[in-house]
Amino acid sequence: MPYEQLLYPPTLVAGRASVGPAFVSAIRESRTFRLAVCLQLLASAVICALAHRPMLIGLVDSYETFLSAAVVFGSMALAVAVFRERARTPARLPATAAYRDAWKLLRAELLTAEYVVNVAIVFAVAPIAISAFSAAKQAIPFVHPFTWDARIAALGVRLHGVAPMWALMQPFLGHPNLTIAMDWFYHRFWTAAMLGSFVGGALLRPSPLRRQYLLSVVLLFLIVGTLGAFFFASAGPAYYGSVVGGSPNPYAPLFQYLRGVDLQAGLMSLRGEQTLWFAYTHRIEGFGLGVSAMPSMHVASAALTALFGFAVRRWLGLLLTLVTIAMWIASVNLGWHYSLDGCVGIFLAAITWWLAGRIAALDSATA
Repeated sequence: MPYEQLLYPPTLVAGRASVGPAFVSAIRESRTFRLAVCLQLLASAVICALAHRPMLIGLVDSYETFLSAAVVFGSMALAVAVFRERARTPARLPATAAYRDAWKLLRAELLTAEYVVNVAIVFAVAPIAISAFSAAKQAIPFVHPFTWDARIAALGVRLHGVAPMWALMQPFLGHPNLTIAMDWFYHRFWTAAMLGSFVGGALLRPSPLRRQYLLSVVLLFLIVGTLGAFFFASAGPAYYGSVVGGSPNPYAPLFQYLRGVDLQAGLMSLRGEQTLWFAYTHRIEGFGLGVSAMPSMHVASAALTALFGFAVRRWLGLLLTLVTIAMWIASVNLGWHYSLDGCVGIFLAAITWWLAGRIAALDSATA
Protein backbone atom coordinates (compact mmCIF):
# COMPACT_ATOMS: atom_id res chain seq x y z
CA MET A 1 0.00 0.00 0.00
CA PRO A 2 1.46 3.43 -0.92
CA TYR A 3 2.64 5.51 2.03
CA GLU A 4 0.26 8.35 1.15
CA GLN A 5 -2.69 5.99 1.59
CA LEU A 6 -1.34 4.94 4.95
CA LEU A 7 -1.06 8.53 6.16
CA TYR A 8 -4.12 10.05 4.54
CA PRO A 9 -7.09 7.68 4.72
CA PRO A 10 -9.48 7.49 1.77
CA THR A 11 -12.94 9.00 2.11
CA LEU A 12 -15.33 6.75 3.99
CA VAL A 13 -18.35 6.32 1.77
CA ALA A 14 -20.41 4.79 4.54
CA GLY A 15 -19.75 7.69 6.90
CA ARG A 16 -18.05 7.86 10.24
CA ALA A 17 -18.18 4.99 12.66
CA SER A 18 -19.73 5.58 16.06
CA VAL A 19 -17.42 6.00 19.03
CA GLY A 20 -18.18 2.66 20.68
CA PRO A 21 -17.24 0.33 17.79
CA ALA A 22 -14.37 2.65 16.89
CA PHE A 23 -12.96 2.38 20.41
CA VAL A 24 -13.22 -1.41 20.38
CA SER A 25 -11.50 -1.52 17.00
CA ALA A 26 -8.71 0.81 18.19
CA ILE A 27 -8.15 -1.24 21.33
CA ARG A 28 -7.79 -4.36 19.19
CA GLU A 29 -5.46 -2.52 16.77
CA SER A 30 -3.13 -1.38 19.58
CA ARG A 31 -2.98 -4.62 21.55
CA THR A 32 0.64 -5.53 20.75
CA PHE A 33 1.74 -1.94 21.36
CA ARG A 34 -0.01 -1.88 24.74
CA LEU A 35 1.43 -5.29 25.64
CA ALA A 36 4.95 -3.99 24.98
CA VAL A 37 4.22 -0.98 27.19
CA CYS A 38 3.09 -3.34 29.96
CA LEU A 39 6.36 -5.28 29.64
CA GLN A 40 8.30 -2.02 29.95
CA LEU A 41 6.29 -1.11 33.05
CA LEU A 42 6.97 -4.55 34.54
CA ALA A 43 10.72 -4.34 33.90
CA SER A 44 10.85 -0.82 35.32
CA ALA A 45 8.81 -1.82 38.35
CA VAL A 46 11.21 -4.67 39.20
CA ILE A 47 14.38 -2.59 38.74
CA CYS A 48 13.00 0.43 40.60
CA ALA A 49 11.69 -1.73 43.46
CA LEU A 50 15.14 -3.26 43.90
CA ALA A 51 16.66 0.23 43.94
CA HIS A 52 13.93 1.60 46.24
CA ARG A 53 13.05 4.31 43.73
CA PRO A 54 9.73 5.33 42.11
CA MET A 55 8.91 3.52 38.88
CA LEU A 56 7.50 6.61 37.12
CA ILE A 57 9.60 9.78 36.91
CA GLY A 58 8.64 13.02 35.21
CA LEU A 59 5.31 11.75 33.91
CA VAL A 60 4.03 15.30 33.36
CA ASP A 61 7.23 16.22 31.50
CA SER A 62 6.84 13.11 29.36
CA TYR A 63 3.29 14.02 28.39
CA GLU A 64 4.31 17.60 27.65
CA THR A 65 7.10 16.37 25.36
CA PHE A 66 4.91 13.95 23.41
CA LEU A 67 1.87 16.20 23.15
CA SER A 68 3.98 19.18 22.10
CA ALA A 69 5.57 17.03 19.40
CA ALA A 70 2.11 15.84 18.33
CA VAL A 71 0.92 19.42 17.94
CA VAL A 72 4.01 20.65 16.07
CA PHE A 73 4.62 17.71 13.76
CA GLY A 74 0.94 16.86 13.45
CA SER A 75 0.25 20.42 12.26
CA MET A 76 3.06 20.11 9.73
CA ALA A 77 1.64 16.81 8.46
CA LEU A 78 -1.84 18.31 8.27
CA ALA A 79 -0.58 21.30 6.28
CA VAL A 80 1.15 18.98 3.81
CA ALA A 81 -2.01 16.86 3.56
CA VAL A 82 -4.17 19.92 2.81
CA PHE A 83 -1.71 21.07 0.16
CA ARG A 84 -1.68 17.61 -1.47
CA GLU A 85 -5.48 17.48 -1.41
CA ARG A 86 -5.62 20.96 -2.91
CA ALA A 87 -3.34 19.78 -5.75
CA ARG A 88 -5.98 17.21 -6.71
CA THR A 89 -8.83 19.73 -6.97
CA PRO A 90 -9.78 21.36 -10.31
CA ALA A 91 -7.35 24.14 -11.26
CA ARG A 92 -10.22 26.43 -12.29
CA LEU A 93 -11.33 26.91 -8.68
CA PRO A 94 -10.08 30.02 -6.85
CA ALA A 95 -7.33 29.26 -4.35
CA THR A 96 -9.49 30.11 -1.32
CA ALA A 97 -12.34 27.87 -2.43
CA ALA A 98 -9.93 25.08 -3.44
CA TYR A 99 -8.22 25.04 -0.05
CA ARG A 100 -11.58 25.24 1.72
CA ASP A 101 -12.84 22.21 -0.21
CA ALA A 102 -9.57 20.37 0.41
CA TRP A 103 -9.87 21.03 4.15
CA LYS A 104 -13.49 19.85 4.26
CA LEU A 105 -12.62 16.63 2.45
CA LEU A 106 -9.56 16.00 4.60
CA ARG A 107 -11.46 16.71 7.79
CA ALA A 108 -14.10 14.19 6.78
CA GLU A 109 -11.37 11.63 6.11
CA LEU A 110 -9.13 12.21 9.15
CA LEU A 111 -11.63 12.94 11.88
CA THR A 112 -13.36 9.59 11.80
CA ALA A 113 -13.88 8.16 15.26
CA GLU A 114 -11.71 5.10 14.60
CA TYR A 115 -8.75 7.11 13.30
CA VAL A 116 -8.86 9.66 16.13
CA VAL A 117 -9.11 6.98 18.82
CA ASN A 118 -6.22 5.02 17.29
CA VAL A 119 -3.97 8.08 17.39
CA ALA A 120 -5.18 9.13 20.84
CA ILE A 121 -4.33 5.74 22.36
CA VAL A 122 -0.71 6.04 21.24
CA PHE A 123 -0.24 9.50 22.74
CA ALA A 124 -2.05 8.49 25.91
CA VAL A 125 0.09 5.40 26.51
CA ALA A 126 3.55 6.17 25.07
CA PRO A 127 4.48 8.84 27.67
CA ILE A 128 3.88 6.32 30.47
CA ALA A 129 6.32 3.88 28.87
CA ILE A 130 9.00 6.58 28.45
CA SER A 131 8.52 7.78 32.03
CA ALA A 132 8.98 4.21 33.26
CA PHE A 133 12.04 3.78 31.05
CA SER A 134 13.55 6.99 32.43
CA ALA A 135 12.98 5.79 36.00
CA ALA A 136 14.56 2.39 35.29
CA LYS A 137 17.58 3.97 33.60
CA GLN A 138 18.24 6.07 36.70
CA ALA A 139 17.74 3.10 39.02
CA ILE A 140 19.98 0.59 37.22
CA PRO A 141 23.36 1.70 38.71
CA PHE A 142 21.97 1.24 42.22
CA VAL A 143 21.03 -2.36 41.42
CA HIS A 144 23.87 -3.29 39.04
CA PRO A 145 26.85 -0.91 39.44
CA PHE A 146 28.97 0.15 36.47
CA THR A 147 31.27 -2.83 35.97
CA TRP A 148 31.55 -3.15 32.18
CA ASP A 149 33.39 0.02 31.15
CA ALA A 150 36.92 -1.36 31.14
CA ARG A 151 35.89 -4.52 29.25
CA ILE A 152 33.83 -2.68 26.63
CA ALA A 153 36.57 -0.12 26.02
CA ALA A 154 39.28 -2.79 25.77
CA LEU A 155 37.26 -5.00 23.44
CA GLY A 156 36.60 -2.08 21.13
CA VAL A 157 40.31 -1.28 20.94
CA ARG A 158 41.15 -4.90 20.12
CA LEU A 159 38.56 -4.99 17.35
CA HIS A 160 39.45 -1.80 15.52
CA GLY A 161 43.13 -1.17 16.22
CA VAL A 162 45.59 -0.12 18.86
CA ALA A 163 43.76 2.98 20.11
CA PRO A 164 40.22 4.01 21.07
CA MET A 165 38.05 4.93 18.10
CA TRP A 166 37.90 8.60 19.08
CA ALA A 167 41.71 8.78 18.79
CA LEU A 168 41.61 7.22 15.32
CA MET A 169 39.01 9.75 14.13
CA GLN A 170 40.45 12.78 15.90
CA PRO A 171 42.93 13.76 13.14
CA PHE A 172 39.99 14.04 10.72
CA LEU A 173 37.20 15.26 13.02
CA GLY A 174 39.06 17.03 15.81
CA HIS A 175 38.23 20.55 14.63
CA PRO A 176 36.15 22.93 16.80
CA ASN A 177 33.59 23.77 14.09
CA LEU A 178 32.98 20.08 13.37
CA THR A 179 32.69 19.33 17.07
CA ILE A 180 30.17 22.14 17.57
CA ALA A 181 28.15 20.85 14.60
CA MET A 182 28.19 17.29 15.99
CA ASP A 183 27.07 18.61 19.37
CA TRP A 184 24.07 20.36 17.80
CA PHE A 185 23.30 17.31 15.66
CA TYR A 186 23.45 14.91 18.60
CA HIS A 187 21.27 16.94 20.95
CA ARG A 188 19.00 19.19 18.90
CA PHE A 189 18.56 17.63 15.50
CA TRP A 190 18.09 14.06 16.60
CA THR A 191 15.61 14.86 19.37
CA ALA A 192 13.40 16.64 16.84
CA ALA A 193 13.89 13.95 14.20
CA MET A 194 13.05 11.10 16.58
CA LEU A 195 9.90 12.82 17.85
CA GLY A 196 8.89 13.71 14.30
CA SER A 197 9.34 10.11 13.21
CA PHE A 198 7.24 8.85 16.10
CA VAL A 199 4.44 11.32 15.36
CA GLY A 200 4.53 10.31 11.70
CA GLY A 201 4.29 6.64 12.65
CA ALA A 202 1.40 7.29 15.02
CA LEU A 203 -0.50 9.21 12.30
CA LEU A 204 -0.45 6.29 9.88
CA ARG A 205 -3.69 4.49 9.18
CA PRO A 206 -4.05 1.14 10.99
CA SER A 207 -1.78 -1.21 9.05
CA PRO A 208 0.93 -3.83 9.59
CA LEU A 209 3.60 -1.15 9.05
CA ARG A 210 2.11 1.08 11.74
CA ARG A 211 1.85 -1.81 14.17
CA GLN A 212 5.42 -2.89 13.42
CA TYR A 213 6.87 0.59 13.91
CA LEU A 214 5.02 1.48 17.12
CA LEU A 215 5.73 -1.93 18.62
CA SER A 216 9.41 -1.72 17.65
CA VAL A 217 9.81 1.68 19.32
CA VAL A 218 8.56 0.41 22.67
CA LEU A 219 10.51 -2.83 22.36
CA LEU A 220 13.66 -0.83 21.59
CA PHE A 221 13.39 1.07 24.85
CA LEU A 222 12.75 -2.20 26.67
CA ILE A 223 15.43 -4.37 25.01
CA VAL A 224 18.17 -1.78 24.44
CA GLY A 225 17.47 1.00 26.91
CA THR A 226 16.37 -1.08 29.89
CA LEU A 227 17.45 -4.74 29.72
CA GLY A 228 20.61 -4.08 27.70
CA ALA A 229 21.58 -1.21 29.97
CA PHE A 230 21.00 -3.42 33.01
CA PHE A 231 23.03 -6.43 31.92
CA PHE A 232 25.89 -4.35 30.48
CA ALA A 233 25.86 -1.60 33.09
CA SER A 234 28.42 0.97 31.97
CA ALA A 235 28.83 4.70 32.39
CA GLY A 236 30.70 5.72 29.24
CA PRO A 237 33.93 7.53 28.35
CA ALA A 238 32.88 10.72 30.12
CA TYR A 239 32.97 8.91 33.44
CA TYR A 240 35.70 6.36 32.74
CA GLY A 241 38.07 7.83 35.30
CA SER A 242 35.37 7.70 37.97
CA VAL A 243 34.29 4.09 37.45
CA VAL A 244 37.53 2.40 36.34
CA GLY A 245 40.43 2.58 38.75
CA GLY A 246 44.05 1.48 38.64
CA SER A 247 44.78 2.37 35.02
CA PRO A 248 45.38 5.51 32.94
CA ASN A 249 42.28 7.11 31.48
CA PRO A 250 42.47 6.73 27.66
CA TYR A 251 39.72 9.33 27.26
CA ALA A 252 41.38 12.13 29.23
CA PRO A 253 42.91 13.73 26.09
CA LEU A 254 39.50 13.70 24.38
CA PHE A 255 37.93 15.65 27.21
CA GLN A 256 40.83 18.02 27.38
CA TYR A 257 40.09 18.84 23.74
CA LEU A 258 36.32 19.07 24.35
CA ARG A 259 36.83 21.45 27.27
CA GLY A 260 38.89 23.66 24.98
CA VAL A 261 36.05 23.75 22.44
CA ASP A 262 33.60 24.36 25.25
CA LEU A 263 35.41 27.56 26.17
CA GLN A 264 34.74 28.83 22.66
CA ALA A 265 31.14 27.79 22.13
CA GLY A 266 29.69 26.00 25.16
CA LEU A 267 29.07 22.35 24.32
CA MET A 268 25.73 20.85 25.30
CA SER A 269 27.46 17.48 25.65
CA LEU A 270 29.75 18.62 28.46
CA ARG A 271 26.87 20.31 30.27
CA GLY A 272 24.74 17.21 29.86
CA GLU A 273 27.46 14.85 31.04
CA GLN A 274 28.04 16.97 34.14
CA THR A 275 24.31 17.17 34.87
CA LEU A 276 23.77 13.42 34.56
CA TRP A 277 26.70 12.59 36.81
CA PHE A 278 25.60 15.11 39.44
CA ALA A 279 22.10 13.61 39.40
CA TYR A 280 23.53 10.10 39.73
CA THR A 281 25.92 10.90 42.60
CA HIS A 282 23.25 12.88 44.48
CA ARG A 283 20.41 10.42 43.70
CA ILE A 284 18.34 13.14 42.06
CA GLU A 285 15.24 11.98 40.20
CA GLY A 286 14.10 13.71 37.03
CA PHE A 287 12.80 13.00 33.55
CA GLY A 288 15.57 12.40 31.03
CA LEU A 289 18.29 11.79 33.59
CA GLY A 290 20.24 8.56 33.98
CA VAL A 291 23.72 7.37 33.05
CA SER A 292 24.08 4.49 30.59
CA ALA A 293 26.49 3.69 27.76
CA MET A 294 26.05 0.15 26.43
CA PRO A 295 24.05 -0.20 24.20
CA SER A 296 23.59 3.29 22.75
CA MET A 297 19.93 4.30 22.59
CA HIS A 298 20.79 7.33 20.44
CA VAL A 299 22.38 5.16 17.76
CA ALA A 300 19.85 2.35 18.12
CA SER A 301 16.91 4.74 17.72
CA ALA A 302 18.57 6.23 14.62
CA ALA A 303 19.01 2.76 13.14
CA LEU A 304 15.39 1.85 13.88
CA THR A 305 14.20 5.06 12.22
CA ALA A 306 16.31 4.21 9.17
CA LEU A 307 14.65 0.79 8.94
CA PHE A 308 11.26 2.49 9.15
CA GLY A 309 12.44 4.88 6.45
CA PHE A 310 13.26 1.98 4.11
CA ALA A 311 9.70 0.70 4.59
CA VAL A 312 8.39 4.08 3.46
CA ARG A 313 10.82 5.09 0.70
CA ARG A 314 14.18 3.64 -0.28
CA TRP A 315 15.78 7.08 -0.60
CA LEU A 316 14.53 7.99 2.87
CA GLY A 317 16.04 4.83 4.33
CA LEU A 318 19.38 5.59 2.68
CA LEU A 319 19.33 9.16 4.00
CA LEU A 320 18.53 7.97 7.52
CA THR A 321 21.28 5.36 7.27
CA LEU A 322 23.74 8.23 6.80
CA VAL A 323 22.15 9.91 9.81
CA THR A 324 22.73 6.72 11.81
CA ILE A 325 26.40 6.63 10.86
CA ALA A 326 26.75 10.31 11.77
CA MET A 327 25.04 9.62 15.11
CA TRP A 328 27.51 6.84 15.89
CA ILE A 329 30.47 9.09 15.03
CA ALA A 330 29.09 11.92 17.16
CA SER A 331 28.41 9.60 20.11
CA VAL A 332 32.07 8.53 20.09
CA ASN A 333 33.68 11.91 19.41
CA LEU A 334 31.60 13.73 22.01
CA GLY A 335 32.58 11.20 24.67
CA TRP A 336 29.14 9.79 25.31
CA HIS A 337 29.80 6.24 24.11
CA TYR A 338 32.45 3.64 23.40
CA SER A 339 32.64 2.55 19.78
CA LEU A 340 30.97 -0.80 20.54
CA ASP A 341 27.94 0.83 22.16
CA GLY A 342 26.60 2.07 18.85
CA CYS A 343 27.46 -1.13 16.97
CA VAL A 344 25.55 -3.24 19.47
CA GLY A 345 22.71 -0.71 19.39
CA ILE A 346 22.42 -1.02 15.60
CA PHE A 347 22.41 -4.82 15.80
CA LEU A 348 19.72 -4.85 18.48
CA ALA A 349 17.65 -2.30 16.55
CA ALA A 350 17.68 -4.63 13.52
CA ILE A 351 16.64 -7.58 15.70
CA THR A 352 13.89 -5.49 17.30
CA TRP A 353 12.55 -4.34 13.91
CA TRP A 354 12.50 -7.92 12.63
CA LEU A 355 10.84 -9.22 15.79
CA ALA A 356 8.21 -6.48 15.74
CA GLY A 357 7.50 -7.29 12.09
CA ARG A 358 6.95 -10.95 12.86
CA ILE A 359 4.66 -10.11 15.77
CA ALA A 360 2.73 -7.57 13.68
CA ALA A 361 2.28 -10.11 10.88
CA LEU A 362 1.09 -12.75 13.33
CA ASP A 363 -1.26 -10.24 14.92
CA SER A 364 -2.74 -9.40 11.51
CA ALA A 365 -3.23 -13.09 10.74
CA THR A 366 -5.10 -13.71 13.99
CA ALA A 367 -7.15 -10.48 14.01
